[in-house]
Amino acid sequence: MFEIFKHEGLVIETPEQKITQLSRELSALRAERDRFNEEAKTWAEKRDKLHEEIKKILLEARGFRDKRDELNNEIKFLKTIRDERLKKRSETFELLKSQRQKIRDILATMTGRSLKSLEEEIARIDWKIQTEPHSLEEEKKKV
Repeated sequence: MFEIFKHEGLVIETPEQKITQLSRELSALRAERDRFNEEAKTWAEKRDKLHEEIKKILLEARGFRDKRDELNNEIKFLKTIRDERLKKRSETFELLKSQRQKIRDILATMTGRSLKSLEEEIARIDWKIQTEPHSLEEEKKKV
């Protein structure tokens, strides 16, 4: 078929032999290229799937962050309202305390009697009003 020439220990191929050998090498290289292309395609598909999963997870995380921020703002608002109401309650208690003290002071100076004796007097008068009959005119005066 093909002749191989040897000259001083060197193998000399004919051009046809060289073409055949190069065709075989080219064919093997093409097969290897195709295999690498298929492998690259498989890896690209895996990469794309992972990117999609990451995209979904990041979108979900953003939603959670937004919800967290919304809840934190609501908590901040509610804490402000709570603090205002606690302050108002404290002020009201202080006002009530001072008003009670003023009433005690006024009652003590007006009558010179103790608070206990005044409370007893009020209870006695209240009992009298409830138990004794009165005319309509007297009822209106007392009320």
